[in-house]
Amino acid sequence: MIAEILSVGTELLLGEVTDTNAAFLSRQLSEMGIDVFFRETVGDNADRLEETIRRALGHADLVLITGGLGPTMDDITRECTAHVLGLELAEDKPSADAIRGRYDSQKMEIPSHALKQAYVPEGSTVFFNTRGTAPGSATEKGGKTVIVLPGPPHEMQEMFLRSVRPYLRECSAETIHSRVLRVFGIGEPSLEDRIADILKEQTNPMVGIYVGFGEIRIRISAKSASEEEAERMIGPVADELYRRLGTLIYAEGDTSMEACVADMLIKSGRTVSFAESCTGGMIASSLVAFPGISAALTESHVTYSNEAKMRTLGVRKETLEAYGAVSAQTAEEMAAGLRERSGADMALSVTGIAGPDGGTPEKPVGTVWMGFCDENGVTSTCFLFGGDRNRVRRMTMLNALNRIRCALIGKDR
Repeated sequence: MIAEILSVGTELLLGEVTDTNAAFLSRQLSEMGIDVFFRETVGDNADRLEETIRRALGHADLVLITGGLGPTMDDITRECTAHVLGLELAEDKPSADAIRGRYDSQKMEIPSHALKQAYVPEGSTVFFNTRGTAPGSATEKGGKTVIVLPGPPHEMQEMFLRSVRPYLRECSAETIHSRVLRVFGIGEPSLEDRIADILKEQTNPMVGIYVGFGEIRIRISAKSASEEEAERMIGPVADELYRRLGTLIYAEGDTSMEACVADMLIKSGRTVSFAESCTGGMIASSLVAFPGISAALTESHVTYSNEAKMRTLGVRKETLEAYGAVSAQTAEEMAAGLRERSGADMALSVTGIAGPDGGTPEKPVGTVWMGFCDENGVTSTCFLFGGDRNRVRRMTMLNALNRIRCALIGKDR
């Protein structure tokens, strides 16, 4: 089954609103084994909307339309859909009663235009809206299906998961199931070199790589009659990827680096402290969002100035004068001094130049030194990150968390 997604709304074309509906629907349909070949956005213009619906029906078996179901004059999706299909609009009584009930409960007179939301193309399957007023609908004609859904994401997503997904399940004999492996510490070209044969040879399951912020996601997707069978097909491919990439794979699914490290720290029984300069507390803040982290995170210091580094961490004035604040020597003294003062099992420090100013030919913007100290001694690592100030700080934070992760699994870095 081939599907097309149409997003309706002039505000989408103008960039005033981000279209999250199309991305959500693409993911959902893909999981169900329904191929999305086209996505299109059209404004609140009847002629253009009808033209777009006709064009979509010309090359898709299933057309999903989101938006334009409200009570105002520019909400024209239901009318345009019915006109293209050659159908009249009919009132859905449960939806009309629900709209009247909302106004009655507030002791308000119902506006005449409010009830237009209760109309759907005649003969449609109606999807009741539990979070709003406008119902959705599915209309089948000539071997094609048009599904119309409300635009507000919280309404659309709930309606799709509760009503539309079961409706579509009956239309598709196959499902697509996926596992996502999250990789950190290797660039895309190097990763491709390690798994090039897997990327080329796989057809079902399919393996794809997607570059995110600071990490790479490997998606393994299998098409089968059931999710259980698809998972059995995915298993051997995932095992081979783990064999080749090892600890570069830090998590699966939606687990972030922050969640992974917080969970590992809590379960390990080990403690950590941080001394942050260029990140300004970002590393510690990324962990305190997780309940139970107080058992592992002893303390954190934002030692931005040289004076704070000396006073709080015991960095020597001679070190700062000889090597500067952004140096291996300073990062190591920060980490060693912090571990001694805090009593934590591990101490991590970062000091760098986030920009946009402050760089030199020897130490350009994006230079970051990271110190790490545990029972095995103190080490330091230099990074050079590109991008703006926020990107440098976030990349520093992610690499700091990964350093803690590597220490917890007994890997140097």
